[in-house]
Amino acid sequence: MSERMRWLRWILCGVLLVFSAGCETSDNPDTDGVETHFEDDPAEPSSHGSLPDPTYTLTVTASATTLSADGDRAVLTVNGGVAPYNWTVQDINLGNISTDAGASVVYTRLNAGANAVTVNDSQGHVGNLVLQQP
Repeated sequence: MSERMRWLRWILCGVLLVFSAGCETSDNPDTDGVETHFEDDPAEPSSHGSLPDPTYTLTVTASATTLSADGDRAVLTVNGGVAPYNWTVQDINLGNISTDAGASVVYTRLNAGANAVTVNDSQGHVGNLVLQQP
């Protein structure tokens, strides 16, 4: 009888361990994402741990971000996104761009004052850069 009791104790302890450690109810929501991960549609790609798509990020760089004198120029280049691109200048009295399309444009300072340049890609993503013009 002693051997049988020991065996029943092991089973009972195992059952209790499973129920106490793994049960999630409405009072104990899924905070670790395990059920959420397994409840996802297997035909769809998982969003858990995915890296952002680089085409969603537009990064604008400039050959110079400070233009000190009227007539100074800077080459602006966009990285990321999906062409074609459309460029705009916040204040056309402070500066302009050579063209409003392409991955690179030339900005020319016309007057003093900080000016923002914005680029949009064909998917509606936006990148910005502020040029300082003291």
